[in-house]
Amino acid sequence: MMVFPVAYATRMNVADMEQYPNVKEWLDRVESRPAFKRMLASARPDGRISPPPALQPR
Repeated sequence: MMVFPVAYATRMNVADMEQYPNVKEWLDRVESRPAFKRMLASARPDGRISPPPALQPR
């Protein structure tokens, strides 16, 4: 469950993984797993990350 917020924080430059080598190693291991790659292929068939939908006022 934590791979998504950690990856997001890294990719949005909120966290510098060079300061957290153990977390970076863990993230690399998770993202290299065959099950993770299958999930990405299923969730993102075109390989692109879609932007989140715009927030709508209530």
